[in-house]
Amino acid sequence: MLTKIENVWVLNPRAPLSLTQSQSHAVDVFYGCVIIKDDTIIYAGKPEGWNDGEGLAGGAQERQFDTIVDGKGKVLIPGLINCHTHVPMVMLRGLADDLELHNWLEQAVFPIEDRMTPEDVYWASKVGIAEMIRGGTTCFSEMYFHMDAVAQAVEETGIRAVLTRGFASSGGDGGAAKLADGLDFALRQRNGAGGRITTMLGPHAPYTC
Repeated sequence: MLTKIENVWVLNPRAPLSLTQSQSHAVDVFYGCVIIKDDTIIYAGKPEGWNDGEGLAGGAQERQFDTIVDGKGKVLIPGLINCHTHVPMVMLRGLADDLELHNWLEQAVFPIEDRMTPEDVYWASKVGIAEMIRGGTTCFSEMYFHMDAVAQAVEETGIRAVLTRGFASSGGDGGAAKLADGLDFALRQRNGAGGRITTMLGPHAPYTC
């Protein structure tokens, strides 16, 4: 499957993105095209610079593409990365928003989370992932529970993710068991979804571990 996105402004992902760098190192933006083969970007640049390896260069041989997308009036940027999420909590949106953080957690969130099933987490993850993809996010870092359900949602939606089973030791003596559970998840799911899943260990916070 060969796809061409043409007539589009492209933000070059290889360019430095730091706002502290000098003007001479500003982000590289050019007007051109992007060529995608299956699920891999194989070219980004001026149309005349594209060659399919068989001598078909530039835009003269449009029949070589299975799909052509007109990007006129749009900017193509690298996928965004959401570095801190608890995606299944999308189902708790609007719940007791007037409470201070710790009261919100202890009085509203934790009692509901205690009753959440893997199926709840799966469907909530699908909703949250759909919202991220719609907004241009292509990878997220997630710490929650019932993480196999989150991994299933990642597998089915095509997004990339860094997943960890969150654990804490405060409030009981189950810290070692939760650590073991998190390690088991990390080892089982690493490189999952065709390499789109990366795993880590996820201690919750200094005040809970």
